[in-house]
Amino acid sequence: MKKYFKGFVAVASIAIVGVSLSLSPTFAKTDDLTLAIVNGKEIKHSQVMEILKTLPVQQGVDLERIYPQVIDHVINEQLLQVEIGKINLKNDPDVQKRMAMAKDQIIKAVYLERKVKELVTDKQVKKEYNKLKKEQSGIKEIKARHILVKTEDEAKAIIKQLDGGADFAGLAKEKSTGPTGARGGDLGYFTKEAMLPEFSKVAFALKSGKYSKTPVQTQFGWHVVKTEDHRSKPAPKLTEVEGAIRGKLGQEALETYVKNLRKTAEIKRFSLDGKPLN
Repeated sequence: MKKYFKGFVAVASIAIVGVSLSLSPTFAKTDDLTLAIVNGKEIKHSQVMEILKTLPVQQGVDLERIYPQVIDHVINEQLLQVEIGKINLKNDPDVQKRMAMAKDQIIKAVYLERKVKELVTDKQVKKEYNKLKKEQSGIKEIKARHILVKTEDEAKAIIKQLDGGADFAGLAKEKSTGPTGARGGDLGYFTKEAMLPEFSKVAFALKSGKYSKTPVQTQFGWHVVKTEDHRSKPAPKLTEVEGAIRGKLGQEALETYVKNLRKTAEIKRFSLDGKPLN
């Protein structure tokens, strides 16, 4: 599925990238509270919320965590706007030139968005989705845990504890040096190709509920592996990948569209010194 996925600009002193917000009741209020006062001018709750609407969408970041950065950004913007207002740049030649360029880019973006909607049909999306499902059918994956330690002796000692009835997840929380230790060594479901070969070879060979009786060495250290489940990887739902599929098909459609424009156009090319290239 990787081929379907390729991809707050920094202003003043801050950039907040790739954040989607989980608004707590405190910040979801409709009251237009004053959140800052800059040189006597109030910055309202509604202004901050408008800024937040411009952020790229991802899941899981709570506004309270980034609020100090957000409010500092709004304060910086307010200070800059006051300074900008002291000079009249509206008719400045550089401003006019950049505005014209920006206008052209916006017009092109709207045109291409509409062209993609015209060229990419629901039928094409469904066909591509069915192709994706077929490609993924039968792919095996497992759910596993691991305990990562620095030495083989440490790993052997852990295996001895497991043989004595110790809880795998509990030992992982206590002893694993890996980032998954806090969640009991849980790696979730993964395909064989997703892990290092030496790790996957052992993990996929284990039956569900079994752990490795000898330590597994990788570039990260020594692992004790427990496989919890084997299954065929479920295909994603259309709703989960439709946006990515439309993006892929749209890119392909636009490339073909531009190629066809070139075929019917009279194009003459020249080198940097002005000599004809055609």
